[in-house]
Amino acid sequence: MLKKITQNNFFFPVLLALISFILFFINYTPGTFLVGWDNLFPELNFAKAFKVGLLGVWQWYRGLGSEDGLAHAATLPHTLILFLFSKVFPLNTLRYIFQILMHLLGGLGMYYLLLKYKKNAFLAFIGAIFYEFNLATIQIFYAPLEVFSIHFAALPFLLYLILSLLEKKTKKLIIAFFLLSLLTVSQGFVPTVFIAYLFAVLSILITAYLKNGKTTLKTGFLIISLIFVSNAFWLMPFIHSAITQGGIIKNTKINQLSSNSIYERNTRRGGVLDLLYLKGFMLDTTEDDRQKNLEYIMKDWNSHINNPLIYSIMSTAALIFLIGITKTIYKIYKHKKYSFESYFLFLLFVTWLMLGTRVPVFSTINSKIRDILPLFGEAFRFPITKFFTVYSFIYTIFFVSGLELIISLNYKFKKTISIIAFILLFFYALPVFRGNFFYPILKLKIPGEYFQAIDYFKKEKKSGRIMTLPQASFWNWQFYTWGSRGSGFLWYGIEQPMLERPFDPWNKYNEQYFNEIFFALQTENEKLFQNTIKKYDIEFILLDGYRSLESKIQQKDKLENFIAKVYPDIQTVRYGNLTIYKFIEKQPSVLLTNSLRQASPFYYEFEDSIYNAQGNYLTSEDWDTNYLFPSLFTNKTQADLDFDFDEQNGEIVISPKQELKLTNYEDRLFLKADPYPDDTELVPIQVIVEDQNILIKTVGVIIITKNYVTEIQPYDGITLNFPNLKNQIITEIKLNGKTINSFDTSNYAFAYAHLDNTIYLKTASDRSFTREFSFTNSVKNLVYEIPKDSSSLRYKISYPIIRPEDWQTNNVLENKDYLIEAPCPDDIQPGSSLFEESDVGITLKAQNSTTCLHQYLYGLVHNMGIYLNIQAKNVSGAPLGFVLDNPQQNTNFIETILNPNSSKNIIIVPSSSKFFYSDYGTHFKNTSSGSDLTVNQINWMNVGYIPYSWIKTFKLEKNNENTYRSPSLTEIKPDFQNKYQYSVNLQNFPLSENQDQYLYLSQSFNSDWLAYRIKNDPNKLKMFIRNNLPFLYGSRLKEHVLVNNWANGWKLDPNSNNNSNIVVIFWPQYLQYFGFILLIGSFIWVLRYYSKNEINS
Repeated sequence: MLKKITQNNFFFPVLLALISFILFFINYTPGTFLVGWDNLFPELNFAKAFKVGLLGVWQWYRGLGSEDGLAHAATLPHTLILFLFSKVFPLNTLRYIFQILMHLLGGLGMYYLLLKYKKNAFLAFIGAIFYEFNLATIQIFYAPLEVFSIHFAALPFLLYLILSLLEKKTKKLIIAFFLLSLLTVSQGFVPTVFIAYLFAVLSILITAYLKNGKTTLKTGFLIISLIFVSNAFWLMPFIHSAITQGGIIKNTKINQLSSNSIYERNTRRGGVLDLLYLKGFMLDTTEDDRQKNLEYIMKDWNSHINNPLIYSIMSTAALIFLIGITKTIYKIYKHKKYSFESYFLFLLFVTWLMLGTRVPVFSTINSKIRDILPLFGEAFRFPITKFFTVYSFIYTIFFVSGLELIISLNYKFKKTISIIAFILLFFYALPVFRGNFFYPILKLKIPGEYFQAIDYFKKEKKSGRIMTLPQASFWNWQFYTWGSRGSGFLWYGIEQPMLERPFDPWNKYNEQYFNEIFFALQTENEKLFQNTIKKYDIEFILLDGYRSLESKIQQKDKLENFIAKVYPDIQTVRYGNLTIYKFIEKQPSVLLTNSLRQASPFYYEFEDSIYNAQGNYLTSEDWDTNYLFPSLFTNKTQADLDFDFDEQNGEIVISPKQELKLTNYEDRLFLKADPYPDDTELVPIQVIVEDQNILIKTVGVIIITKNYVTEIQPYDGITLNFPNLKNQIITEIKLNGKTINSFDTSNYAFAYAHLDNTIYLKTASDRSFTREFSFTNSVKNLVYEIPKDSSSLRYKISYPIIRPEDWQTNNVLENKDYLIEAPCPDDIQPGSSLFEESDVGITLKAQNSTTCLHQYLYGLVHNMGIYLNIQAKNVSGAPLGFVLDNPQQNTNFIETILNPNSSKNIIIVPSSSKFFYSDYGTHFKNTSSGSDLTVNQINWMNVGYIPYSWIKTFKLEKNNENTYRSPSLTEIKPDFQNKYQYSVNLQNFPLSENQDQYLYLSQSFNSDWLAYRIKNDPNKLKMFIRNNLPFLYGSRLKEHVLVNNWANGWKLDPNSNNNSNIVVIFWPQYLQYFGFILLIGSFIWVLRYYSKNEINS
């Protein structure tokens, strides 16, 4: 009876389904969502998800907008499937069901693939179970992302059909492969996973060619063609994005600081035993648990696989896997026979090459490829996540082959061996049946306030940009007090653009926005906060009180008070711990503007000095205003600095790296500077005693060009006369209650820039004198003429080295009051961590561990800019991490890595508070993420003050006329707008012939935004065609400009409003539409061409 049941064609598939059914109910927690880490969440707003899939080459909702760096169009089938599921199942169960379903389909695919070639149902069943529950698969599904799950399910079925087509090409198989390729395109959402699939296809085609010769070329071409046309609608836009945006993505700060570390974490599990035992970096990944204790996220699995019995099972599986490989190679070498397994030998080589980063030869080849192709290295910084599924598939194939050989050699014990194999696999996978198939911490109840917020925004203007708060860190991993952690989820439910950190790796303008909002909030600067909102066209603020953070300055109550102070009349809606602020003034998507002043470009900075000074502006090399140092930003990497910095003969000297090009001016330039900014409360001074007078002299900045030198003083000197001081010996001088008669040799002190100061004198005869002074009436007119000397200008500034008066050393490390931790507190990896102190400095060493050095800088005031000149040497391994924090606010102000190619490192910190806070903390972190030894040496660190905010006001102008007026702004409501397309009728907006006028688009600048002028036509069909194909019917506006250093603008011809429309498009979207046309056309062609029942290969 049992034999008849097991021989039934549906017995093992039903058994696999039953196991999946049990798996679901054991691992599903009622009432919870599977939320966290990276996830796709179309169920939060299906309407938006379909728009993203159909119109999403330009990702409008990602902050300021960015070109799709992944392939969101590929998510369409996944969105459709979940949409259909949502009609039957509760919303919170959809991700659980989908993940378990993909897991089941992968097992069924493997079962039918093995059944076809092994003709043994029980062996195929063992293979399916092994594919579903081996350690690689467990790591793939533990913190699931849909693309990897779909890839797992799709791979066996797709390769089954490819192998079948190579055997016999039929209409049914061709259509099946075409439809399945289309249905599984969501594996291309992360295109590097699709590349892994292509390697599998290539492996089969190469082997087929070696086996059958040229007869397979036609079929192979057909297979490649079907794969291309079914994926073209997402693949062509992605190829464009990879070519045009790859360098930008690589150089965003998050990737600069994390890519090497991520790759090293992957390579830690690149040894021979890791490959044989299917161990990946997930086993080493640590996070805080719900009790805030640092733990391995797969600690239960780590304990399980370290059990001697389980380790023995894994060793046996590895041995059987190697037997399978040996058997396959032997057949080819000895008998020239290409078996089923031989199709995957090339793929095995590729996966070992990608994953075997600690295996001799493979590691060398891998490193060479990464050196030659840096973009390849960036794309495959997570090689395990991209190739682990393919490797799990191959491992299963060869495991079953080895098991088949063992059974054939012991045929009498066939059933016994098979049953034992099944039992051992059950024990191998036991934790999944104890609720550890998914990372338990991802099973969470999402607070209802988020769904209320989603419903609120469904009723609001869809283009209204949302500032999300708090924003205390540039890292894109967000933590919530209700337990979630990861790249976020709310933006799947809200259609409006949200300025969130997970979008920064795809767009440098999003990154710069964060710099500005972070600085405005940390300094509690109301003007900067308002300017940031205006500059980036923000209409809403979403304050999330569930965000878990340690920054004191961005706690919910502090932010609420700050916003209420800046915008007392703002509309406010509260949903529990979420607060939504809505600005009364709408921010239009399209504007008509004139009189945009032209300023020189910059890339990264804590604030936009140009916008803060003059409002909307145009970024151009042909500038009207050039700020000498638009950027003194050091919060990326040292390679990104726009300036050079030196300490020379008691002075600091700063100069731009690039000379300034001079165009369109006559014989002179005007150098201008503003008075000391309001956010700078302290000004360095020298107190000079001359007989009966005390001279108060501010410290100036010297500007040096080839033919010109001048000193810029912020204030005229002040002379305080003391008639009764004659013939007296001064024994003590106090400024604002602080003794200054024994400062360092530079004789500098600090006075209030915008408040009254009190100076106190005491003489040897015990007489005392007190006098107040203020700089209010001594502000200088800071305008200087610079003669023209060439078509370019090189300049530098110098400023005296000024340190806190009680510091007795140049090198703050000399006193050895630093703290060294080996390993760092956030490290539980089983590595080694050491340090050495010597005359030349401190050497930090780590291997698969970390070493930290903490040096606090006491007495450094926060309302003056400071610089740190650090000499450190990268001896081997990863560069030294560096953090400068504000202990009062508990915030990392600077977070970067030091230069691995030079010992010189400059960190500049702007005045970070209008209050009289003091003290900074500096933290050096020496990290080894793998088995390579990391050694960094810190030689010395100098610290001093710099008038950061004041220097940032220094500018060159082509004339000295203060006739500039703020541009007039006219809102234009587009006749229609998609996410990639705007049509504007200018008939009602006459253009002036006396001044330049620009069309402004509130999307981040990209050269692929194009604007066309097309003629109006009363025929609606003709206008529809012209609006959608403007490149065929219109004339292109050629002058595409950068507005406010982030947005798009086009200079308009005064005749543009003569019965015409301006149509703006993001042209790569048409690549997706062309892909859809290709898809439909190819499917029709397949149906017609293969109309006969069968065509022999």
